[in-house]
Amino acid sequence: MDVLSLNVSSSAAFSNDNLRIPPLSKLAGGGGGGLRLRLAAAAEAGIGNAGKALKPETRSIVKEKSVSVILLAGGQGKRMGASLPKQYLPLLGQPIALYSFYTFSQMIEVKEIIVVCDPSYKDVFEDAKHKIQKELKFTLPGKERQDSVYSGLQAIDLTSELVCIHDSARPLVASGDAAKVLKDGCLNGAAVLGVPVKATIKEANSESFVVKTLDRRTLWEMQTPQVIKPELLREGFELVNREGLEVTDDVSIVEHLKHPVYITQGSYTNIKVTTPDDLLLAERILSMNSGQSLHVSRTPHWKLRDEYKLTRPQLHDRISRLLLLQRYDALHQLSFDFSDRLLSTVLRQLKLNPAACLAFFKLASKQHKFRPNLKSYCMIVHILSRAGMHDQTRAYLNELVRLCNNHCSAFVVWDELVRVYREFTFSPTVFDMVLKVFAEKGMTKCALHVFDNMGKCGRVPSLRSCNSLLSNLVRNGECFNALLVYEQIIRLGIVPDVYTCSIMVNAYCKEGRLSRAAEFVKEMESLGFELNVVTYNSLINGYISSGDVEGARLVLGLMSEKGIKRNVVSYTLLIKGYCKQCKMEEAEKVLRGMKEEEGDEFVVVDELAYGVLLDGYCKAGRIDDAIRIRDEMLTMGLSMNIFICNSLINGYCKVGQVRDAEGVLLRMRYWNLNPDSYSYNTLMDGYCKKGQTSDALKLFDEMLQEGIHHTVITYNTLLKGLCQAGAFDDALHLWHLMLKRGLAPDEVSYCSLLDGVLKKEDLDGAITLWKDILAKGFTKSKFAFNTMINGLCKMGKMVEAEEVFEKMKELGCLPDEMTYRTLSDGYCKIGNVEEAFKVKSLMERQAILPSIEMYNSLINGVFMSRKLSKVNGLLAEMQTRGLTPDIVTYGALITGWCNEGMLDKALSSYFEMIDKGFTTNLIICSKVVSTLYRLGRIDEGNSLLQKLLDFDFFSDQQCFSKLCKVGSRNQEIQKFADSLDESAESFSLSNPVVYNIAILGLCRSGKVADARKLISSLLLSGISPDNFTYCTLINATAAAGNVTEAFNLRDEMLKGDLVPNITTYNALINGLSKSGNLDRAQRLFHKLNRKKLVPNDVTYNIMIGGYSRIGNTVEAFKFWNEMIRKGIAPSVITYSALINGLYKQGNLEESVKLLSQLIKVGVQHNLVNYILQFGSKH
Repeated sequence: MDVLSLNVSSSAAFSNDNLRIPPLSKLAGGGGGGLRLRLAAAAEAGIGNAGKALKPETRSIVKEKSVSVILLAGGQGKRMGASLPKQYLPLLGQPIALYSFYTFSQMIEVKEIIVVCDPSYKDVFEDAKHKIQKELKFTLPGKERQDSVYSGLQAIDLTSELVCIHDSARPLVASGDAAKVLKDGCLNGAAVLGVPVKATIKEANSESFVVKTLDRRTLWEMQTPQVIKPELLREGFELVNREGLEVTDDVSIVEHLKHPVYITQGSYTNIKVTTPDDLLLAERILSMNSGQSLHVSRTPHWKLRDEYKLTRPQLHDRISRLLLLQRYDALHQLSFDFSDRLLSTVLRQLKLNPAACLAFFKLASKQHKFRPNLKSYCMIVHILSRAGMHDQTRAYLNELVRLCNNHCSAFVVWDELVRVYREFTFSPTVFDMVLKVFAEKGMTKCALHVFDNMGKCGRVPSLRSCNSLLSNLVRNGECFNALLVYEQIIRLGIVPDVYTCSIMVNAYCKEGRLSRAAEFVKEMESLGFELNVVTYNSLINGYISSGDVEGARLVLGLMSEKGIKRNVVSYTLLIKGYCKQCKMEEAEKVLRGMKEEEGDEFVVVDELAYGVLLDGYCKAGRIDDAIRIRDEMLTMGLSMNIFICNSLINGYCKVGQVRDAEGVLLRMRYWNLNPDSYSYNTLMDGYCKKGQTSDALKLFDEMLQEGIHHTVITYNTLLKGLCQAGAFDDALHLWHLMLKRGLAPDEVSYCSLLDGVLKKEDLDGAITLWKDILAKGFTKSKFAFNTMINGLCKMGKMVEAEEVFEKMKELGCLPDEMTYRTLSDGYCKIGNVEEAFKVKSLMERQAILPSIEMYNSLINGVFMSRKLSKVNGLLAEMQTRGLTPDIVTYGALITGWCNEGMLDKALSSYFEMIDKGFTTNLIICSKVVSTLYRLGRIDEGNSLLQKLLDFDFFSDQQCFSKLCKVGSRNQEIQKFADSLDESAESFSLSNPVVYNIAILGLCRSGKVADARKLISSLLLSGISPDNFTYCTLINATAAAGNVTEAFNLRDEMLKGDLVPNITTYNALINGLSKSGNLDRAQRLFHKLNRKKLVPNDVTYNIMIGGYSRIGNTVEAFKFWNEMIRKGIAPSVITYSALINGLYKQGNLEESVKLLSQLIKVGVQHNLVNYILQFGSKH
């Protein structure tokens, strides 16, 4: 019991105004009268008289139906050593918990009773509900007492004025004492029943030596109920949870608020039943009380005339005799209460008669107020095992193991089985059976304990049990233990079989010891074992899991050599291997090969083989191929299954086709398949990634309607999606719903919510949640620490990030490369590159090498802090460590040099990147062009953009995933433009080059109208088209033959204060030329000088080409001569146009002369080849 030390003279919190302590001489039992005084006090306090009316003056301050009682009934009661929790043990024929339950149910102040208990014991209270007139509620217990109280607090009526918390293991609480503490709680806000300490209390040190004797006059022993006002209790819990405080009882929560707690004098008889001695004492107290108690339910008994004259041994003998005679009706008429002692005694007396023992054990198990304990179970399994009743033995062993809440209690099962074995001197067969049961239940620690110790009882495990143990060890990932167990099996002389060999091959493969697995196969075959396809499939699976498909193919060849027929599993594993390597064509070849004849039989291709291939296509994003394989499978007469459907849902979601994924979910009903939680979770994740959180929430509700329970994964998926979408309030609501439904958040749950709080930049909320995460025991979670550090770094809170980093090390969670990289990146982003380098040095001292990502971050950092001299050093260091720059590295270099105005270095990095085989992306391209714009080199920027632009940029999902998805060239351009169009108002890009790229893409694909529409949308959003924008649109419009519209666009440019450049006029001249208006084109050409524009090679080529097309080589050569006079060198296009014009005139001789002349002056070979190819075609 809790002991509270009070110093009345000096404690401000417990002054005479707030605390009333009666003189010790007036307290019941104060003179050391022992049990007699306790019994007398019980009668005086009114124990067992819960139905009597209380005096009105004692209740005057507490309103009727204003109190919510929280009855704590979720403890385990380990000290009692019983087979069920102590609060449900029978006390004079009634569960202990019902005594206080009935007491509070008779009090008019009480409005409702909230029982905090395990769901499996709800029936104890529900069966008694008809006897009370109060509202009854149930909540789940927590890990600690304060968690259970908090759970109950969430369920109380909001209008309740007092919360009365009582431990159901205190059955003898007097109704008068309860009324007093309610009154005092109402007056003071918090009150607790207590009695003065009577024994001498001494304080001792760690070595058990007395330090001092405490003054017992100031010491009180705390009891329950403890009464607190709801608002005070809630405030206390907020403080305790926020500060991570420890509390020993309920009022301690309030004490942390510095609020006074009043001690109401209780009774010494209000004992807590925790041990068998307490139970006996409670029985004596109740027996001494006169009158019929409303605590005890009136259960009718059929009593034989001489029943009460029977001694205990006589009762045992009579029961045994009736069982042996199978007089079960007479047994039912015999009035007695079941107890552990009675059951064990009868089983012991009848141990050689298994039928009688089984009948009595079943009768005991059916009792409403009694459960057989562990000892009785161990007795019955030994009795049944000895009789050869193995099915019943296994059934009761499974039931016994189910009763074990943890491994510790499971070890107790073994100890008790050994004790009964030695007492009964029966066969140790049961030990082999319990070994197999533990193994099959996945309780490998307990199974290993049995395996190691059963030899002491004279029993060698059977091969069947050994195989079960080995199999479950491997399944649970305990392969190393499996290898050790196998060695022990061999030492025990147990001969393995083919199944054992298959398990061991699997164990070696999972350990990554493939060569040893292959050697093991050879060893077993050399010992005469005829290994089958299952063993070889285990070896194939090992190679596939390690990514060695060629090794798997060698094993398949070895099988053919040994005459072992390969089955569908063998080939399916090979398909799986190729799919993991994304070699889908090879995987499909294997499937096709399965249909070819092997020997005299075909390998039948099943749904699993098709499913693995289909899943591979889905994971590779090749959904069309996946659908093709599905259709082929259905054509073969095979059926859809849940694995294939889930793969298709995942595949559609992977490529962003969420509606198609939804269609698969709907069609599953047509295929007579029921979607599982994976189906819904995958689709929900697809919705979240598309930002369709409303659809995800609808799916969340639909799961329950379909009878599919939400798992932690379900909540994690939705939490992450809501947080990423910025719907933090919805995420918080979902979090509370998760807790309310009794699901314990895991590491991912907490980190998803924490990431959302950090993205919201709610520092206080993040710190509060972070403390809660640590309090929940996630002190070793690198994921949690990295999430917190990353969020703080993004907020620029580097001091706080450093504090979390130090706390991480303090708690023994070793930082990894991600931790150091995140911290370093945080410093880089605020320009403090010196601290970033310190973090890097600290990481290297821990033998953790920097990654390419850290170097990329540091390069960005040195540019931001203008430490340009460190750039080359970082690049050299990367090379020394064997790290190759990636696209991000080059992007950082190009951006950095561009920002510094060092375009030559930026271009040098750019061309080095191209030489290394990297494809430029939109970000890099736009940066280079925008730098040219910034330096006033507009024409060069436009020209470079034209040359650099390649719509393969759009496949770069990392750089531009928000604007487009992968598809065909026209499709991705259209998606890109549509995305910009739809998000013009909400998605702001400061760089106009991106829009120019979209417009140019649309124009190149002939979608001029869409390009026009996009420009209009940009104008409405306040984004003004530039010279390049209009030039692109004019060129496309003129090339399409709409010259008038092209000139209108030119006029629109002029109105917008944009001066058309030579590129713009080249587009107009080209449009006129192609439309046959060469005269007008020539007039515009001659106006260029007045517009202060100089014709370039493109301008002359347009004019020469136009006249050559109509065979007017005279005008064409005029422009050619003018071109040469002005020092503009003719290009391949120029000469090609002239030769084409001469050919159309039929002047082949002149064309040959021109070619000869050009060869003499050293024309390039590619021109000669072109002309020769041209001549050969004509």
